[in-house]
Amino acid sequence: MVESGSGSLFCCGPGSTVRMETRTGEKFSDLRVDQALGSELRSWLFPSPPAVPLPEESRVTMGVAEGIEVKDIAGIIQELIQGIELGR
Repeated sequence: MVESGSGSLFCCGPGSTVRMETRTGEKFSDLRVDQALGSELRSWLFPSPPAVPLPEESRVTMGVAEGIEVKDIAGIIQELIQGIELGR
């Protein structure tokens, strides 16, 4: 995905844009969803649950909710623990 690694664009700017009125297509999360769809990325992992709502909203407003999955690391760990408990 472009703008990753040392040249990365901040994930979605939850701290800076959550209180701002930003038009669709101009939000960091819209830009990142568009970049993700232009790559082979189909699952997008975020470090914390509070970071997930902005890309989730962008997926819906951009009409690409089925094109990419957004998850947070805590949710993945929870799924793994539940799988272990169920013997999977």
